[in-house]
Amino acid sequence: MFKIVQEEILTNKKSGVLTCFFMINYRCGRYLYLFRKKSKYSKWLLFIPYVLCLFLAKLMSSYIGGSLPFFASVGKNLRLPHGLSGVFISGLATIGNDCTILHQVTIGSNLGRNKKHMPALKLEIMFL
Repeated sequence: MFKIVQEEILTNKKSGVLTCFFMINYRCGRYLYLFRKKSKYSKWLLFIPYVLCLFLAKLMSSYIGGSLPFFASVGKNLRLPHGLSGVFISGLATIGNDCTILHQVTIGSNLGRNKKHMPALKLEIMFL
């Protein structure tokens, strides 16, 4: 987990502190979401850290003007050169490793929850 956080900082350090902090919060929240989902005993133990991550994500999303829910699957080294400003990613979207997303990009939709209609981005894609 710490190696992933270190990679996030190195990948997005030019985007600013807020973007790095947002991505670290996303990684921690995603980890807690997946761990709580598969373990029935730790569900209540991890409730408070998960809610804290969720609260921070909502607070930063409203300040930054972008959204990256914990349900979205994001690979390693997601580069956000302009930060998360105006970037909206659907909760069911899948983004591969080494992708770059520039500002004002929407990936996915909030209409319907059918997984076969959600986008799946492969390796090394740049979204303009």
